[in-house]
Amino acid sequence: MKHSSWKEYRIEELSANTPNAIALGPFGSYLTRKDYVSNGIPVIRGGNLSKGRFNAEGFVFVTERKADALSSSNAYPDDIVITYRGTLGQVGIIPKFPFKRYVVSQSGLKLTFNSNRAYPLFMYYYFKSKGILELLRHRSGSGVPAISNPVTNVKRIKLLLPPLKTQKTIANIISYFDVQIENNTRRIEIIEGIVREIYREWFLRFRFPEYEETELVNSELGEIPIIWKIVELDSIVDINRGRSYRSTNLVEEGGYPFLNLKCFNRDGGFRKDGLKRYDGPFKETQTAESGDIIVALTDMTQDRAVVARAARVPEMNEPKFILSMDLVKITPHDRSTNDYIYSMLRYSRFPHEIKEKANGTNVLHLNPNYIKKYKFVLPPKELQRAFSEIISNHYHLQDVLSKQIDKLSQMRNLLLPRLVLGAIEVSESIGEIMTSEEHTTSKYDNKQSSLTQWLDGDEEDGSRK
Repeated sequence: MKHSSWKEYRIEELSANTPNAIALGPFGSYLTRKDYVSNGIPVIRGGNLSKGRFNAEGFVFVTERKADALSSSNAYPDDIVITYRGTLGQVGIIPKFPFKRYVVSQSGLKLTFNSNRAYPLFMYYYFKSKGILELLRHRSGSGVPAISNPVTNVKRIKLLLPPLKTQKTIANIISYFDVQIENNTRRIEIIEGIVREIYREWFLRFRFPEYEETELVNSELGEIPIIWKIVELDSIVDINRGRSYRSTNLVEEGGYPFLNLKCFNRDGGFRKDGLKRYDGPFKETQTAESGDIIVALTDMTQDRAVVARAARVPEMNEPKFILSMDLVKITPHDRSTNDYIYSMLRYSRFPHEIKEKANGTNVLHLNPNYIKKYKFVLPPKELQRAFSEIISNHYHLQDVLSKQIDKLSQMRNLLLPRLVLGAIEVSESIGEIMTSEEHTTSKYDNKQSSLTQWLDGDEEDGSRK
């Protein structure tokens, strides 16, 4: 679609008329670990650009004096930050809070735009789609991955830019999806925190229902309730290892979803974006279903952030999953205690003790026997089941929210390149619908319906490429 109101610009024509509007982070020796302090001016690193629009966690800090000395690498709210070295192509937009100033790390490039010509949030979405692909054309061919001449090459990028009002409408539409995804992600994290705290209150601090009437006695693991038992894990569960595979067994379509190390978050929990698909032979003992527990036996990180961590296979409308040999599946003999066993593997001392048993020079490997012989305090089944009755609803809600995130992500990813490149006609009315303050489920569905009608109408008009 050709829009007469859309005009071609180079990125440098859209940058702010201020010094260092497009600038790199400091050279290596100008910012090192010895400059970090406990609080002060936050440093934006790759991890802050790896989750949503901006991940305001895991900061390191420098003093105000050091930040002043690195003034050309200072960044502020609404600036765009891109990684040009190491993990290439991560993009973020700096939020208006909680900090007023940041320092971009050695691997970052920051852009400050003239807000009278280029709406920062629109430019963020442009770089998330087309812009970063243009920049990645200038990757260097050897050594540490990097963009050659990053400032020069980002300045030369050309784009068709709509009027400012249209930019804001497009950004508002796409932002709606990101806000919903971020809200659902926060809700999932809150639910996990609730489950963790209930587990620890009941089974580590021993403040379970009617705990006042229960006597504590000494044991090899310290004081425990009198009717609780110390057991080895394999006395109450079956433990089955996954299968080895060849690269030819991994396919884009067909087969079954393949559970592997990339399905684990650091410190445990499931990552859907790590799933692959497998088409090849397997035994039934090497399969899993939604709700099953898996534990990692291998770790590519030397800080042991994945090995011995547990994850729960989420609800995904798949008949079965195949396990890689880097995992084991843990199946309680009494399936009604599944949620208790999973919570124990996640929130007790289990991962911290067992991860230390892994060994290897470049890749850490864990012998499954250490999992089998892990000793812990087992509460009565009635208490396990009472816990599971409470927690199962929380885990189900996490799965529901995760499915909503999947749908929202699919729609956003479909719309993003089409909107920022002008392949879909937009109107202010649809932008207003998507950004109105509505949070109930029915109104959420109404927004989705309005968006679908808009897209359907756009297709009928032949307005989409």
